[in-house]
Amino acid sequence: IQNQDKANPVSMILSVAMMLAWYAEKHNQPKFLKAADEISRAVDEVLENPETRTPDLGGTCGTKAFAEKVAASIRA
Repeated sequence: IQNQDKANPVSMILSVAMMLAWYAEKHNQPKFLKAADEISRAVDEVLENPETRTPDLGGTCGTKAFAEKVAASIRA
């Protein structure tokens, strides 16, 4: 699936959220925990809609489109 825009990016995106949560705890930085929570929330929001899921989850979004939808769902 390399270079075919078919990969599901959820695990990569949530890995970033986990890293931010770890950093928040290790360095007592609540703003990083807030960012981690917001990324996780945005992923959940995008996955709620079957149309915005990747093909492996029954949707039609490619890797880039899914990631862009998650990014657009993040509230600053």
